[in-house]
Amino acid sequence: MTELTTEQLQKLRDAKEANPFWFDAVIRCAEVMVPRREKYAGNQHSYFNFVVLAKQMSMDIMRVFLFYVNIKLSRISVTTGKSFEDEKWVDSWIDLANYALLGLGWLVGRLTLSDVENNVPYSLSTATLKEE
Repeated sequence: MTELTTEQLQKLRDAKEANPFWFDAVIRCAEVMVPRREKYAGNQHSYFNFVVLAKQMSMDIMRVFLFYVNIKLSRISVTTGKSFEDEKWVDSWIDLANYALLGLGWLVGRLTLSDVENNVPYSLSTATLKEE
């Protein structure tokens, strides 16, 4: 299990104080991350399913994240007959945020397709590849 550092916990506390609604949204995004990872990547690297699609479509990996973000944006933009309070709207916004954050995580982690294919471990606390 990856432990949060004191500094990370303090940043979360500060963010919650700065905007508790944003913080609640982040928590909702986090709640679906584990089940979605298990569903789509299994015991493979957490980015495995995105790499598979990138290779199948001969796309740059960042275009895969943009593809998913755009799908969610297009679904959100179709408002005919929908209530913004509908839970499906919330789910769509959670997915949109998570796809954007997955793309950001790829960039911050400086991952490569090879890292994912070889299931190279990485440190979530430092967002850099861990040497083993």
